[in-house]
Amino acid sequence: MKKLLLICFVQMLFITPLVYSQQLTITGIVTSATDGTTIPGVNIRIKGTTTGTTTDIMGQYQLNVKSQSDVLVFSYIGFNTFETIVGTQTLINVELSENLQQLQEVVVIGYGETTKKKFTGSLTSVGGEELEEIPQQSAVNMMQGRSAGVLVTESDGQPGSSASILIRGLGSFRGSSPLYVIDGIPAANFNSFNPSDIESITVLKDAAATSIYGSRAAAGVVLITTKKGASGKTQFNFTSQVGVSDIENPNDFRLMNGDEYRLYYREAATNAGINPDDPNSGSLYLPISGYNANTDWFDAVTRNGVTQKYEFSAKGGSDNTTFYMSLGYFDETGIVLGTDFERITGRLNLRHQASEKVSFEFKMFGSVNKENFRQNDGGGRSGNLSGSYNVSPLSPIYADENTPFIYNGLGYNFDLPSNAGHNPVAVADMNENYFKEYRAMPSLKVNYTPITNLKLWASAAYDFGYVTSKTSLSKYYLAETEGGMTTQSWEQSFSSNYNAVAEYYIDINTDQNVKVLAGVEAYKSLYENSEAGSQTFGFDAINNFAAGQATSVGQLGYNYGGHTLLSVFSRVDYVYKDKLFVHGSFRRDGSSVFGPGNRWGNFYAIGAGYTLSEEEFIKEIPMISNLKIKASYGIAGNPNSGDFEWRNTYSTGGAYNLPGAPNAGTVINNPGNSFLKWEQSSQTNIGVDFGLFNNRITGAIEYYDIRSIDLISDRPISATSGYTEIVDNIAEIKNNGVEITLNSDNFVGQDFKWSTNLNLSFNNNKVVSLTNDADQIILSSTQIHIKGESAYQWYMPTYAGVDPATGRALYYTEDGGTTFNYSDAVIEVQGKNPSIAPDLYGGLTNILSYKNFSLSALVYFRYGGKIYRGLNQDLSMSGGAGGANQLVTELNRWQQAGDITDVPKLDANNNDPGPSSRWLEDASYIRLRNISLSYSLPKILVKKWGFEGLTFSLTGVNLKTYTAYNGLSVTTGSTESSGDYPTPRTITFGLNAKF
Repeated sequence: MKKLLLICFVQMLFITPLVYSQQLTITGIVTSATDGTTIPGVNIRIKGTTTGTTTDIMGQYQLNVKSQSDVLVFSYIGFNTFETIVGTQTLINVELSENLQQLQEVVVIGYGETTKKKFTGSLTSVGGEELEEIPQQSAVNMMQGRSAGVLVTESDGQPGSSASILIRGLGSFRGSSPLYVIDGIPAANFNSFNPSDIESITVLKDAAATSIYGSRAAAGVVLITTKKGASGKTQFNFTSQVGVSDIENPNDFRLMNGDEYRLYYREAATNAGINPDDPNSGSLYLPISGYNANTDWFDAVTRNGVTQKYEFSAKGGSDNTTFYMSLGYFDETGIVLGTDFERITGRLNLRHQASEKVSFEFKMFGSVNKENFRQNDGGGRSGNLSGSYNVSPLSPIYADENTPFIYNGLGYNFDLPSNAGHNPVAVADMNENYFKEYRAMPSLKVNYTPITNLKLWASAAYDFGYVTSKTSLSKYYLAETEGGMTTQSWEQSFSSNYNAVAEYYIDINTDQNVKVLAGVEAYKSLYENSEAGSQTFGFDAINNFAAGQATSVGQLGYNYGGHTLLSVFSRVDYVYKDKLFVHGSFRRDGSSVFGPGNRWGNFYAIGAGYTLSEEEFIKEIPMISNLKIKASYGIAGNPNSGDFEWRNTYSTGGAYNLPGAPNAGTVINNPGNSFLKWEQSSQTNIGVDFGLFNNRITGAIEYYDIRSIDLISDRPISATSGYTEIVDNIAEIKNNGVEITLNSDNFVGQDFKWSTNLNLSFNNNKVVSLTNDADQIILSSTQIHIKGESAYQWYMPTYAGVDPATGRALYYTEDGGTTFNYSDAVIEVQGKNPSIAPDLYGGLTNILSYKNFSLSALVYFRYGGKIYRGLNQDLSMSGGAGGANQLVTELNRWQQAGDITDVPKLDANNNDPGPSSRWLEDASYIRLRNISLSYSLPKILVKKWGFEGLTFSLTGVNLKTYTAYNGLSVTTGSTESSGDYPTPRTITFGLNAKF
């Protein structure tokens, strides 16, 4: 017995320590439980330690453990975490099951991604599949009504135009456009991209989300992620859409026909003491005899538009290399003559895993765009759209036997005194106004993982653009006397972006971990353009500027500019027990757009979130599935200054007559301000995310408060300086509001499903201070900034209607009385809420599916704000429009004593008095933004034909608008003028084939 005990003691003393001193090597493969594919990049760590590794491109791993009692933790975004005890195993293969809820909540953020659970800031995200069904050329337009706090305004229906985005209110006087970042690359021009290449669009709204972008983030950040490849069989996708467009005209906007026009102007002449039957009166451009056409000029310059979209894409790859490629063609013929947009795009996204630690990502995008604009894009008599409002309906479009030969230009009638001789149909047919853009964006990113939990990457991206544009008038366009005229311009631009980033993950213990990110970025932008013009051409078809005669130095021009930005940035994310999340970020930017003393700016943010639903007292409430509170505060910036506004800029090349001979000279055209500095925005955000009834209902409520200081704008200065204004930091603006988002799965059955999304946004805007402590700044004849009130208030005389006794227009005076004299009227702020911004806006989306059918509908609405009908002011001149056509509502004019109307007495001697509240209207509206019905053929059937899927769709965009506004386009922004292009209504048929 003693001998046996001695042997056991020796074994324990020598052999057992030897066994426990040896490390066990564990190997294995991690795969997806859904489809069995291997998963690269899975994090594997020994629980309670910082020791760990990741799977390689084949999903394989190798890890040394010290004890059979060690617990391995397998984790990967989008999958449920898995734990297992080592025991006696040396081969441990693991299948990870997908966490569907977590997959839906993976969100893209600045320089990385995270889950919505861990995110402490404010963002909204829209998937690419929601955008593909809408037949529009710009994804910005498609965002309308889909995100709380994101106001999308379609400022123009011109083919190729893009909507504007305003995130959480107006925060700058120089425009509040967000920063667009495409696959990590800042991009100024988003209009060239193919929306079908987009995987997701994420809008970052608060400082915790945006401040990592520092000086360019005060107005928010829009992150666009493009599609990528996947290992496995190559998947092909072909999409075709063809549609037609027209003008909706919700409240029957109409000009007078020939009979109404004749009646209108005869009465105006009679009331002015002019005999309308006297051809020698000479007082009106009114063809009393001769032409007796009944031409609808507006109808003549508009038409049904056609939209076509064809796209082909492929994605696939091997375990080491994946790819996504696409080719796209988009063509839109506008609803106004002479307008269209054509775009060809191509994209290639490659990813190659060179080794276990190194991978490369190469992306290449290219596009060619051509856009034909309506003539005289800014409006006026020479425009084809704006001109159609002026021409007499008694005048024919084409020359006939009554047309004097001198007014016969290639068969068109130019005997049109009511429109200064301009023929709106001829201007589109005989002249040119277009631009072409060629664009290429290559980028390369290198990823390196030298050790476990440390990721390094560096990228270089470039954006090349070349634009040529041309505006020309035919020598036979008889409204002009220059014998033909052409202006051509060329512009080339280049920008580059370089960054290097390091990210380190620290597992402090089983309850705590920290992720640290740091990086440096450099951006440079350059452009130059030149312009040349000439006139008096010998041949009509050869109207290149070199074929005419240059008559002045002003027909030649050259300009250039550029700026640079150098940045360092960092971010720290702390997690405690997967329920407390703390975020901090810092960025320091230096920009060349400011002088040496104000070139650098510091921007930062801190945020925290706590998941209350992880606590026992919340878990006891069955209806609550998720409850998270969050708050953040930070400082973001906005340069909002031109490339050289901090210094004097000069114009050169002018001819100045000095003694002896003309000499070229140089003059200062803008005085510089070396004290210019960053616009800054301090932002506070408080929110609650929630889920109810097993997340059948989810949503968020957020409150924000934004203070924007040192806003850059033009400040008046004494004219004795030689200038009237200078660029300066002049004001402070405050925005606060509430955003509400609700999502519900109303019905989830085997065959039928119905879900709803509702988002509401309330915003209040206030001017806190103005330069030199001024109480107000008058901006124009219609708008003003007032301290303590919302920005851009409508400011003009108040229309008091028509005097029933005399038929004369009345305006209110300062003492509350009325006057016939416009110059005696008091100029005042118009109404209780007189700004251009809405009080409330949002969207309601319903998605229903039954077996192979799917129906989605989005209703967009905005309430409050006012729009100025400048177009209707031009078309309601009470007889004094000199023969130009007028709105049919003008026939509701005053005619005799006792008439009650808001349209004054007609008089050919009337003059336009100027702006007044008569033309200011409520901009509220509700619109059926888009509705789409699709049907997918059964897979059993399509597979026999060699397809993976075959879907047909019918989509309508801007189908119906409900509004009290009496113009053509309530959606065009703050004003509607004669040159504004109506928003088209489009119905499209589509086919999608996957194979």
